[in-house]
Amino acid sequence: MEKFMLLFRGSDVYQPGQSPEDLQTLKQKLIHWVVDLHNKGVHVASEPLEPTGKQVSGTKKTAYWHTIKADTKEKWENILQLYNHLLLIEYSPIAALNRTYALAKVNGKKEAIIEAEKINLTDNHLYHSLLGELYTDIDNTAAISHLQNALALARSTADKTLISNKILECRQKKTSAC
Repeated sequence: MEKFMLLFRGSDVYQPGQSPEDLQTLKQKLIHWVVDLHNKGVHVASEPLEPTGKQVSGTKKTAYWHTIKADTKEKWENILQLYNHLLLIEYSPIAALNRTYALAKVNGKKEAIIEAEKINLTDNHLYHSLLGELYTDIDNTAAISHLQNALALARSTADKTLISNKILECRQKKTSAC
C-alpha cells in the first residue's frame, strides 16, 4: 500500500497567535477526523507535525508554477530560481534532481546532464530516470542504459511500468534514427 502525507492549509489550520482554546478545538476536529478514517479502515498511521522549521515564502512558490499547464520558459525560469533558493537554504539530493530538470527546460539538456552527473546518486532510480530523460535524443544508447539502471532500482510497479515504457520509446527512437 502506498503511503501519503496530508498537509492542511487554510483558515482552519494553525495560525501563529491563536488562543489555546482555538488550538484545542482544532486538535479535537483533527482527532475526530482521523478516528473516523481509522474506523473506516483507510487510516494507517500518523505522526504530529509541529509548526516549526524552515519556510520558503512568497507569492510565486514552486507548487504554484507546477499548476500552470503551459510549458513556458517563464514557468521553468521561476521554478529553477525557486529550487536554487531552496538548495541555498538546505541542500537535498532530490531537490537537486528536480532543479536539474528545471535547468534542462531553461538552458537545455546538455547543460543539465553535466549538473545531474555531479549529483551522483547512482543507487537511486530517480537519478537514472532523469539522466535517461536528459540523454534521450542526444545519446539514446546512454539514455537506454540509464533507464535500465532505473528499472533495476525501482521498487513500485507504477515506476517500473513508466520506466519500461520510456525504454521502449527510446529504443524506437534509436531504431528510427539509424
